[in-house]
Amino acid sequence: MTKETCICCHENEVTWPKVCPECRDDEAQEELENWLIQEGVRDLVEAPMGDGMHWSGGECRTCGMLYDGGSRCTYCSDPDPWDTGDF
Repeated sequence: MTKETCICCHENEVTWPKVCPECRDDEAQEELENWLIQEGVRDLVEAPMGDGMHWSGGECRTCGMLYDGGSRCTYCSDPDPWDTGDF
């Protein structure tokens, strides 16, 4: 099995999201998460495998980072991060 590296720095090993902690803008992601929760995009849902509850929604389909609504994902440049077909 091949190991994946961060899509930004291509150095650090990652699973999901595909952006390592060193390349993430955690402050911006937290701000964005709060906004997505207020807008009803992000909801508290049952975690897979019955592991309690977690926030879900608003993640880029390609890299897993929260999408800010711009023309492309900030981290991976996916033109349709939410897979809406509108790009």
